[in-house]
Order: sequence, then structure tokens, then C-alpha cells
Amino acid sequence: MIQVVERSRIACGAALVVCIVALARVASAATPLPAEMNDYIGFAHPEMMPDPAVPAAACRSLCCPEWNDYTIFDVLFMQRDNTTNDQPIAIANDNAPNPGQVLMTTRSMEPTVAPGVRLFYGRRTSDHTGWEAGYYGIWGMYGDALTGGVDQILIPGDLGEAVDGFATADLEKADYTSSLNMVELNVFRYDCCGSRDPCARLACKRCYHCNCVDWLAGFRWAGLEEQSTLAITCCEGEQPSPYTTNASTNLFAAQVGVRGRTEWRRFAFEGWIKTAVGGTALYQSQSLIVSPITGEVVRTARSSTAGGMGFIGDINLSMIYRINRVWGLRAGYNMLWLSGMALAPNQWDFTDTADSGLGLDHGAGIFLNGANLGLEARW
Repeated sequence: MIQVVERSRIACGAALVVCIVALARVASAATPLPAEMNDYIGFAHPEMMPDPAVPAAACRSLCCPEWNDYTIFDVLFMQRDNTTNDQPIAIANDNAPNPGQVLMTTRSMEPTVAPGVRLFYGRRTSDHTGWEAGYYGIWGMYGDALTGGVDQILIPGDLGEAVDGFATADLEKADYTSSLNMVELNVFRYDCCGSRDPCARLACKRCYHCNCVDWLAGFRWAGLEEQSTLAITCCEGEQPSPYTTNASTNLFAAQVGVRGRTEWRRFAFEGWIKTAVGGTALYQSQSLIVSPITGEVVRTARSSTAGGMGFIGDINLSMIYRINRVWGLRAGYNMLWLSGMALAPNQWDFTDTADSGLGLDHGAGIFLNGANLGLEARW
């Protein structure tokens, strides 16, 4: 079911970007403008009209696009799905009214909406190529869950029986925090207006339409840092005994993508879809486990590393309102997938063997979606 839902999300997001690219292509191949549109039909503000003294031969480069450099700053508001392995982390024991019932799983810690930023700078050259560099960060993704009952909580697996106090706990709280940072470097080839360029008909006056398609290739790094903690209180007046896991994933990937942009007077629509595939370096560590009753160390601190493969899918659709020739307001919607990740709650190991806590589960993925609001400058 999860795979079906994720595929439908990918299809919906890809369709949005395909629409933008198609719109740019169709507008580029539009029929010549009517005669009444040969006069200046752009913004009503005089300061937004190009210098009439510019030679006619330079019209096309000024007209579409009329900028070579651009920078984007977006504030992000992203909701993350909890797609951990759903293993039980609290079970009702024989003292509870419903023995054996699963009270909490790793998916009980549903994250809240988290803030983030996206910052890009890019430059187009006169030979229809360009480059860009960007940063994408989401922080403070946090979820928690709580269950309680006097002498009614059992920690699952052999660990619950091996640690004094873990089989008859009064309270258990689970916390889950994570942050994501990404950096990308791209080169691209762009095609603006097309062969039947309406800009050439306007004699260096403001374009009625300007449409661009960019084909991108580059590199992306993604770093996911996570921590999860079970705080187990066995008895009234006792301090909680924590079981903490940390996990990190570094993905180094080659990236390709397509971006479309269409402008109409003061408004513009922009969308992109990017995919990246590469190798991952993974790490997990676990705190020592101490009995809340006796203080005995039942398991020492442990850690492990591994390598693997990962994937990133990045989709955005934004609308821009241009304040003047340089500045514009941006608002849009984003979807982001990452696979091959090591998630901290998946590292909880409730076995009781010499190898417990030394494994590394890195087959998980995460999905985020949400809004962006920000500014852009193009000059």
C-alpha cells in the first residue's frame, strides 16, 4: 500500500512539472502575435521598459530572457511522513487489562510541520548554457508518543525480560528528531522562446511571453541526521532509563532534471523535477542500557557502519509575482523523496545477544511535502 501511495504522489508531482514544460514549449511555438500587440504590451510601469537606444540586433538577448543572473530564497514548511519499520516499542504486560496489546510502535511518533530554507544562485551564458549552486535545509522535524499504566508496560523482545524494570514499567515516552541538509551543483542547457520567437516582433519592447526550458545535470549531496530515545520509567520516584539511538546517512549522487518557466506580464510559473541516484555512507550508534532499578549496565554502547545505494526525487511548482524588473514574490508546493536512508527508530534492537545493537537497518525512505514562500531576484 505504501508503495502504491508513493507512486501516485510521484506521478502527480511529475504531471505538474510536465505541464509547466509543455506550456513553455507550446508558448514558444505560438503563432505570431496579432498586429495590435506589436506595440508595447508589457508592464504599465515605465521603469520596466528596456532602453529604446539598444541596437535592434541585441533585442532577442534582452527580451527573452531579459536576465542572466538569478537568486532564489524560499522559506519552507514541510510535513514529513513517518515511514519507519513500525516495530512495537511498548506492549501491555499481564498486569494490564489487555495483555499483549501493542501500545506504541515506531510510527506512533508522527512528526510535526518543520521549517526550512532553500537558497540558489545561478547564471546563464550567451551560448545557451548555464550553471547554478543551491542549498536546501529542513530542521526540527520532531515527533513523540507517550503511554502509561502502573506496572503495565513491557518493553518488547528478550531485552524486556533481561533488564530489571523493563517488564513492569509505569511510563514510556518515545522521542524522534531529525534534520536534512542538501547541497547541489548543476550545469544546464536552456532553450528560450523557441524558433518562432514572439520577442523579435516587439522591437526591443517588453516580451508579452517568455518561456524557457532548462535541461540539468549535476551533483547532489544529502545528509540526514537523526536521534530517537525511549525514556522508560519503571517505578514511582525513579529516574527514567533512556535507550537512545543515533543514525546518519550521507548520500553522494549524480543528478539530472528538467525545469520549465513561463512568464506573462507580471506573473510567472516555474516548475522542476530532479532525480538523483548514488552511493550512501551510513552510521548508527546506541547508548548503553542500564536497569532503572539496580543501575546495572545490561548492554554497553555500540555502533556500526555500512554502505549502500540511495535515491532522491525533488519536485516543485511555484507561482511568481514580479514586483519590478528584478524582484519577485514566490509561492509554491514541494514534494521530496529519499530512499536508502538509515532512520534512528529502525535501529532500536530489542534482542539480547552478543551482537545486539551492531546491525544497521538502512532500507527506509522518507517523504516530505509542503509549501514554499520567498523572494527571487533576476538581473
